[in-house]
Amino acid sequence: VIHETVTALSTTEPLLSLQMFLQCAQAANAANFENAAYEFLTQAFILYEDNISDSKQQVQVIALFVGTLVTLTNFTKENYDTLITKTTQYAAKLLRKSDQCTAICQCSHLFWVPGFHEDAQRVLECLQRALKTADRCVNESPAKLFVEILNHCVFFFEKENPNISAKYISNFIALIDEQISSMDTEKDSDEAAEISKAYHETIAYIKQKSATEERYKEIAV
Repeated sequence: VIHETVTALSTTEPLLSLQMFLQCAQAANAANFENAAYEFLTQAFILYEDNISDSKQQVQVIALFVGTLVTLTNFTKENYDTLITKTTQYAAKLLRKSDQCTAICQCSHLFWVPGFHEDAQRVLECLQRALKTADRCVNESPAKLFVEILNHCVFFFEKENPNISAKYISNFIALIDEQISSMDTEKDSDEAAEISKAYHETIAYIKQKSATEERYKEIAV
């Protein structure tokens, strides 16, 4: 009955219907009804492919997919892998490079859910793909996206992902330093100031952590 009701709603309110399918999936997962949860998610994916064409809505929905999928810790590895791989593919196909970068970074968290699903290599692949995408971005400053990626790197370092090492973050920080120093601050002083502020907040956080945690001292800042 729920499935039929939500499906009927999809003809006039596809986004609302999609959100309801995701909520149903979470409820079914909590009750250990994996097959039902998987079916609800499948319907949400079909709605995305068939009815969500606005680029801003696509970005919003991918974030919803990620937020939902990381909670589905009762799924089998095979089913979970299928869903998170599909979501990451959606992220890589977004229209704007900047949106691709942000969404791929979000998807990296699908591959590192401590105690449930830990695939360090796939996390690294997502972050590297996001970095390459940011570097090709023309509608937004690469430096801004680099800082966004750095924040995800620090998160995974904190969660002890073995592929996101102190050396990896140090090299990334050096890259961002180059980007920020080459920014045309006169052309867009407000954006440059915003990027610099966000970057230095992250650096300050790393320095703060290094005062109490030995592993953070290995990051060159």
